[in-house]
Amino acid sequence: MIQKILLKRTFLLKVVVLFFLFITTKTISQTGVTRIYTDWNGYFTSNSATTVVANQPNTENNLLAFEWGGKTYATGANNSALTTHSIVFENTLFRALKIQALNYGSGTFFLQGSMIDGSLTNRVLMPPISGTTSLPSELASRLTDGINGLSLGTGIANILPGSASFKIGTSNIETSAIADNTPDIVVTQVASPNSTVDTFRFVDVNDVTVGTVVNVNFNSNSIPVVGTYRLDLFNANNGTPSSTYNANETREIRLLGMDLTSFGITAANASQVDRFVVNFSGDSDCAFIAFNKRSLKTAELALVKKAAIIGCTVGGIIQYTFEVTNTGQVPLTNIVVTDPLIGTISGSPIASLAVGATATLTANYTLTAADVALGRVTNSAKVTAIDPSLNTVEDISGQTNGDDIPTVTNLLTPLTVGTIKNVTCNSPGTIALSNLPSGAWTLERNSGSGTVNTTGSGSTTTILGLAAGTYTFRVTDNTSGCKSPLTAGVSIINMATNTWNGSAWSTGSVPTLDQNIVFTGSYPPAIDPNVDLYGCTCRVSGSTTKVTIKTGRTLTVTNWVNVDINENLIFENNASLIQTTNAVNSGKIIYKRISQPMKLYDFTYWSSPVENQVLYDLSPNTRWDKYLSYTGDVWKEELSSSTMQPGIGYIIRVPEPNKVYPNGKDTWSGQYAQQLEFIGRPNNGNITSSQYMEKDKYYLIGNPYPSAIHIDAFLYNNVNNRGILGGTAYFWTHNTAIKKVGSNYAYVSDDYASYNLTGSVASALSDPNHNNNPTLDTGIKPTGYVAAGQSFFVSAEDGSGHVQFTNSMRYGGTNNSQFFKPGKTSKSGILEKHRLWLNMTNSGGAFKQTLIGYIEGATNTYDKNFDGLSFDGNSYADFYSVNEASNMTIQGRALPFSDADVVPLGYRSTIAGDFTIAIDQADGNLATQRIYLEDKQTGTINELTAKNYTFKTKAGTFNNRFVLRYTNKTLGTGDFETQDDAVWVLAQNKTVTVNSTTENIDKVFIYDISGKQLYKKVDVGNLQLIIQNLPFAQQVLLVKVVLENDYQTTKKVIFK
Repeated sequence: MIQKILLKRTFLLKVVVLFFLFITTKTISQTGVTRIYTDWNGYFTSNSATTVVANQPNTENNLLAFEWGGKTYATGANNSALTTHSIVFENTLFRALKIQALNYGSGTFFLQGSMIDGSLTNRVLMPPISGTTSLPSELASRLTDGINGLSLGTGIANILPGSASFKIGTSNIETSAIADNTPDIVVTQVASPNSTVDTFRFVDVNDVTVGTVVNVNFNSNSIPVVGTYRLDLFNANNGTPSSTYNANETREIRLLGMDLTSFGITAANASQVDRFVVNFSGDSDCAFIAFNKRSLKTAELALVKKAAIIGCTVGGIIQYTFEVTNTGQVPLTNIVVTDPLIGTISGSPIASLAVGATATLTANYTLTAADVALGRVTNSAKVTAIDPSLNTVEDISGQTNGDDIPTVTNLLTPLTVGTIKNVTCNSPGTIALSNLPSGAWTLERNSGSGTVNTTGSGSTTTILGLAAGTYTFRVTDNTSGCKSPLTAGVSIINMATNTWNGSAWSTGSVPTLDQNIVFTGSYPPAIDPNVDLYGCTCRVSGSTTKVTIKTGRTLTVTNWVNVDINENLIFENNASLIQTTNAVNSGKIIYKRISQPMKLYDFTYWSSPVENQVLYDLSPNTRWDKYLSYTGDVWKEELSSSTMQPGIGYIIRVPEPNKVYPNGKDTWSGQYAQQLEFIGRPNNGNITSSQYMEKDKYYLIGNPYPSAIHIDAFLYNNVNNRGILGGTAYFWTHNTAIKKVGSNYAYVSDDYASYNLTGSVASALSDPNHNNNPTLDTGIKPTGYVAAGQSFFVSAEDGSGHVQFTNSMRYGGTNNSQFFKPGKTSKSGILEKHRLWLNMTNSGGAFKQTLIGYIEGATNTYDKNFDGLSFDGNSYADFYSVNEASNMTIQGRALPFSDADVVPLGYRSTIAGDFTIAIDQADGNLATQRIYLEDKQTGTINELTAKNYTFKTKAGTFNNRFVLRYTNKTLGTGDFETQDDAVWVLAQNKTVTVNSTTENIDKVFIYDISGKQLYKKVDVGNLQLIIQNLPFAQQVLLVKVVLENDYQTTKKVIFK
């Protein structure tokens, strides 16, 4: 893939060549290099392949030495590093041959260590090419960079087939170096070898081979792998990342050492050698070609071209300086410098140049309109000379003596491309640019979709909203009119698509949120992976593709869901679809639901998770007049042809048992868990209910999504809803059988489980036979998660309006089981809570539960978020706490908890007889607190923590019979009071004194009777704390004391 490379210098004596090749061929009987040393991370050595990333060089590291034939040969790049690490080496010196140009084809690539650009994922060629199309000299420069040109981190892959010829000069091989057991040529191969052959030979002035031709095949076992490195590949024509290869790939390194005798060079024919020729196979990849300077006298010269600009518009001047140096070991004559941009240069030719001498020439160039439009001027000069053997020596100008990089004069500082962010699911790509003019500027952005100009100011900017593609940029200084050159192409990469074909994912692993999911085959496979799925978008494609999300699993999609053929995406009972943006879905899904077990005449409270669900289609075997909604005042009979509206609840009666229906469904007897299918486009995004709620009325609200929502997010976090709704949700249940009342069947007892920030109460005793299975156990307390398809009651307590639903309320998977399955900790779960649940029951099955809790943020007056009024939905009995003449199924009270607190309890019963009050559950400090029930009718105080309390009652309502207490005696009203002798508090003369007789005091808090904190002291560390000069009015104070053993108590005192 190189047609011909001309030698830039003539050599005298011995040649050593190091080749870095991806693929070479036919093995010769020489010794492979067994170890390499480089300056990666300061010092690095390797003698085998490795999968350990920490041992895989990924930057521009220079070859320091290599081991061959049992000896280590230094290259001279950094011998001190070898000495520091106690490496014994032969003191040899190598230098890369400077190649003039390399041509390229469609399969030619720049090679670059994967971290040279500072990123393992983004690929940026460093340094970038000078224009939009690569120059042959820019490819050649990759073979001469690094210390003495010996960088292993850069190179060219797939050099075009052809030969490279390097001038040596007749009689210039040092015959004493022949057969001296030193490697004269080293060929290096840095990828997977194949059987393609590269050839190496010496020729005379007539191109006749001197000695023998050497063929190299790196498949030979005699050439071991000595290392593994990481690299990126870029298209040679324009420097953009190769789409054929990934970022941060790995390749193996092999080296072959040869001496001159391998080529049949002897003392008799050495004087005939004129050139060294390499014939590339077309699959060859070079990092550099080098020679041993101590084995060969060279005729070399170097040309360095420098530029200074005066003015950046048409007519401006570039002042060029040409520095010619004799870098060889013989004098040179007739030195001629030419520049195609300038023409003849004054002072050229130079008559002679001694070894090490430098001559300097100058010339000016005038800017043209074309130069200004490009924003830069790029060119190279050339120098030629004659050596003592009358051979021509030449060099192309570079930035240093060791390179041929063209001289680039920018009319305005080029833009620097900074952080590149590729397209993700949540955002388009961005590109950060710096080195813009500090004043006003115009930025030109070019892509396949055209050119966009934007204006701005300041030295940095970030380009937002970029779609996938390749972009170039240039900037114009609006003050001077100067233009910068175009940047190299910068690629914004699109998200990947992960396709399920029926047996495997196209990426080899399950999708992620930054991948688009496409199903072209049915899912899941026979062996269900049983995992949740995540994606940016989701498409179900193909008429035979059936995708089922199994029970308890969640499909989470950031944007849209597209079902090409309706009903090919199926969600089983308790499965979830979660979406996080307001994307518009297309196509219909099937969302399956199974009700709780029902008996004759039972209703279930439903809500549709899909659009345009008709009531009849959902439960076609229900009696025509048993589809109902609630208006805020009364139940309203809905037509069976009515469409369920999102966010609104409906109740549907179970089909009658012991019947065979035409559609073959709903045939049952005894108990029946009805199986329903919601079919339609899944609801998503912001939803405002069409139901207008009037203040002080109750409404049946429905979860509109195919996933659970949380009551906390619906009632408390949403500003709109918080201004309308009360703080308690009521979930209807039916826990006793249907019985005949007169000539009709009716519910003799039904009730509502309740939930707010204080906690929740159940509507029936938990059934231990069902191990807390929420599908079968009707006694489970709600945890705040409302399952898909479920509806509930809530009051318009604070105002009128329409309630709202958002995706932020949604939860998936394990939170979406039938009605009351426990799930994640909600907002209410992070509040400090000390709670007590009490049950009132009788032997006939009547049941009522009430909750009293001491909650962070609550007060002892009515709080809508912490207090829930009794819905009184039980036909037999009601049981509640009483506060401000209101009956509370849930009551939240202020912290700190005081054992002096008392809470009136009330009840209603339609049945005369024996009832029992018992503790169902307690948590927080109340889990260890003694609980007492005062029965004012009998004049007794009974400890509920010791045993349940059974009492007789008449039918009626009784709000003054019972009092919940935490001590079995009434406290005094003196200046201080104590629970025991361990802690006591005294308040007198505006001073509060806290004493402990056993443990040091840790913390003290003082509250007023409403629960407001007035004082706080931590880290007391003493048996006594005296608090003086408190600015309080005369009042009752609650003093909470925490000892260092974590014992805590609260004392009530009268502050005077």
